[in-house]
Amino acid sequence: MKYRIRLSAIIVLLFIVFLVIRSQASETTYEFYSNADQQTLDIETREMGNQLRTMFNQQDVAGRQRDIDFAEYFANLRKLVFYSNKLATYSDYERDLVFARDNEIFKGLPQEPDQDDGADTPMNRKEFTETKYERMKKNVQEEIATYQDLIQLSLDSCQSIIANDLTGIMIYPGYQVRVKRFMEGKDFRLYTDRKDIMTQAWPEFVAQIDTQFSYWQEKPAGPDDPIIDPTITGAL
Repeated sequence: MKYRIRLSAIIVLLFIVFLVIRSQASETTYEFYSNADQQTLDIETREMGNQLRTMFNQQDVAGRQRDIDFAEYFANLRKLVFYSNKLATYSDYERDLVFARDNEIFKGLPQEPDQDDGADTPMNRKEFTETKYERMKKNVQEEIATYQDLIQLSLDSCQSIIANDLTGIMIYPGYQVRVKRFMEGKDFRLYTDRKDIMTQAWPEFVAQIDTQFSYWQEKPAGPDDPIIDPTITGAL
């Protein structure tokens, strides 16, 4: 009998607690703060302050990370133009070297240490010129390979940052201004002027570089785009 009375009391108590919780849950924010005592308000104020500081700290960290991401991206974007302009000068290197060899322009270059002073004879002069041609060709090919590697490294970095753009560098107006200003500079104009000869020799590089800059150019209006800028209609 005592067990039944005790069980009934527990059930009644749980029912009362349930009603209290329901009542508090249905209480409005205004009612809560109007009826709260000073100690409760102080606790709530401290918690809100901590939440605000956490939120602003997170925004600050995100902003710094975004600056870091863009700095790395922009540096590699400029390197793409710089290295491409250097590489473009070698687009016709074979023709230039053959012309120099056939016209004996290499005659004026220093002789190798193991060559004797008899280079004035026709046969020695031809061998000397051919040796210089092969050496110059090898040097140029090594420089070309170096610039190709540097371009590929910068491309990989740019493509990785864009593909994993978690901080929003693509939509930040300040970054767009910097890229567009660079595209109006002399280095980018030189790249544009040399693009045709670059395309003939290394079309894959030109296509990938142009893709990176296309992300920062204004897109032409499409048939489904609104006639009036949404930002204007939103302001109205």
